[in-house]
Amino acid sequence: MKVRDRVKKAIDILNYSINNDVSLRESCKIFGVSDTYVKNVKADLVTKIKHNNKSKEEYDLFIKKYDLFRKVRGNKTTNVIEEKRTDIIKSEKIDKTINEDATEMSINYEAPADIFNKYFVENPSHIKTLDQLLEKCGVDKNEWNVKHFVLNKWDVTALIENKLVTKENFQVKATLERNKTEYEKKLWNEFLKTIRTYAPDYSGLNEFKKTGKEKYLLELSLPDLHVGKLSWDEESGENYDTKIAIKRYNDAVASLLNHISHYKDQINEILLPVGNDLFNIDNKNNMTTAGTPQHVDSRWQQMFRKTKDLMLVTIDKLATIAPVKIVMVSGNHDYQTVFYLGEVLQAWYNKNSRVSVDNSASLRKYHRYGTNLIGFTHGDQEKHLDLPYLMSEERKSDWAETSYREFHLGHFHKKKTISFVDLDENRGVKVRILPSLSGTDAWHHSKGYRSMKSAVAFLYDKNNGLVAEFNHNVL
Repeated sequence: MKVRDRVKKAIDILNYSINNDVSLRESCKIFGVSDTYVKNVKADLVTKIKHNNKSKEEYDLFIKKYDLFRKVRGNKTTNVIEEKRTDIIKSEKIDKTINEDATEMSINYEAPADIFNKYFVENPSHIKTLDQLLEKCGVDKNEWNVKHFVLNKWDVTALIENKLVTKENFQVKATLERNKTEYEKKLWNEFLKTIRTYAPDYSGLNEFKKTGKEKYLLELSLPDLHVGKLSWDEESGENYDTKIAIKRYNDAVASLLNHISHYKDQINEILLPVGNDLFNIDNKNNMTTAGTPQHVDSRWQQMFRKTKDLMLVTIDKLATIAPVKIVMVSGNHDYQTVFYLGEVLQAWYNKNSRVSVDNSASLRKYHRYGTNLIGFTHGDQEKHLDLPYLMSEERKSDWAETSYREFHLGHFHKKKTISFVDLDENRGVKVRILPSLSGTDAWHHSKGYRSMKSAVAFLYDKNNGLVAEFNHNVL
């Protein structure tokens, strides 16, 4: 589509939004374009005007309409002007309705002129302002936000005792939308309560019989799976989607467990970091936490459900070998979604003494096992050379009582090479950059970023530190 045609369409969308008092998103939907269509047109015009003076005409045309839109629709809460009324209200009334999903409320108040009161004493209960309306209806301002409101007043004149008397009529209307933060928090807590109530009861499982041989901690590290990512072989060198991601994860877990089968009876505890860009997106707009658009193969609801089921199957399998400690590690693609998954796992396993979940809000998590101290973080926020200092400050007691310490990071999808060494050791702490099972997307392929698809497992002795490392490679 030519620039002029795109600009014309964007202006039509802005006009529709202004004239019909609807959001830009709703207008874009009606015109059959993406929510960011107008924003993208504006960005394109800014770019073109720098290189081509001919684009200035289109830019001026667009920006004039865009400024008008911002002036008219810029504030969410507006006083809407309606057609003047001339009718006589016969009685005071309040109508209040809430929509089906309980996210929007409409209130309409009308007060009569009271023209038959010969003394015209002002009725103190008459509502004339928005605040009076909200107070009258008992609206919790912490739970509801005013979307728009209407204040109407008109005069009615009648003959009283041979005199023409004029009295005011009042109308106050408001549309409110529920404060999503508070409402969603309430819904989320109810959701977790339901999960805890109906979570499977694992109490019938036999307790682990100690043999006296248990001395190892097994850590399975499979970061940066990016469930939901879509890659096309012709464009990025390989195919990748949710189905492939889940298969790679299951294959890696099976392979790594097979590698440690000789030590199975000697495992005292299993450590499973979950997250580290486990999900490819963090919202319904198919974007990362920071708002970077991603190529995806499914809706965000499907992505969450399938990943949740994958984790439940994996954890149940591991729990047959030894008690499992889950450590939730948020990434730059899934900062919020990983936290939600952690809450679900915590609720699901609340009746299972074999499984514990660390879903604390801290970016960095730690696990102590004997003389071992292991830290986890995604690796995109901190300077890697600072991690040993952070560990010594954030876990002072554990630092003093341990002699083998590591920090495990994701984010880079490979072990660092060339300018980033495979293993950094500083102040007695090894900083490992762990590989990923994820496929290469179009952007990484265009930049020439390639890596071996791998997953690793570590075996720690309670007294002697790391004793073995096992690898699973996708060839």
